Amino acid sequence: VIRFPTGSSETATSGQVEITMTDEERYFNLNELAADPTGPLVLLGVPLEIAQAVVDYVDDPPEEPAEDWPEAQPPYYAKDAPIVALEELRQIPVMTEEAFARLEASTTVAREPGTALNLNTATSEVLTAMGLTPSTVEDRIMRFREGSDGPEAHEQDGIFTPAKTILQTLQDAGMEVTDPNDKTLLGSPAVGVTSQTFTIIAEGIMERPPVRYRVEAVVQRGGTEPPLLDVNGQVFRLVSWREG
Repeated sequence: VIRFPTGSSETATSGQVEITMTDEERYFNLNELAADPTGPLVLLGVPLEIAQAVVDYVDDPPEEPAEDWPEAQPPYYAKDAPIVALEELRQIPVMTEEAFARLEASTTVAREPGTALNLNTATSEVLTAMGLTPSTVEDRIMRFREGSDGPEAHEQDGIFTPAKTILQTLQDAGMEVTDPNDKTLLGSPAVGVTSQTFTIIAEGIMERPPVRYRVEAVVQRGGTEPPLLDVNGQVFRLVSWREG
């Protein structure tokens, strides 16, 4: 947060600019629903009826669609296409504020299809929702990441790196994964240790005169196609931009 009074007089401009950067590859990708599409959403605490409505909103329509509510006011018809912004889900008649908050906290639509979940930044809820057993998540992955000094300190945090496989890293730390399904998942391309996609939000608030303005951009590390951004020598491609 950057505060800026520009002077001390009563007419001076004052306010602040807050900039946040979010790793989008720590979240479950809502546009990539697997064979059991409602399963991860239910594990995230979303009621089954709402989870099914989200799946119906995204997926291709079946031969006999029962996912539309033409009698609703206003009439509702599932999009049957990828979600561009999570706010779209508010259009679903059965969506509640609690369910939307859970989806907003653990899911994304900004990740490119096929990109891996970042094991270094994903929450335990997301890791469990993607199919890992609680013991692997809490007793191995999270314990390795937090280190022996616990979650509040960071001097001894463990970091998964591309230099070793995830399974080998945990084994070397004395936290060997024994569940066969967990071993398969952690060894698959669905899980990674780095992130390429980020959301940057800049919000400016002026107190005198009263003005509030927000810019939200999704960027990807690397790339050669414009528009490109250079941030301290690192190149990012601008994927999308919203302001208001």
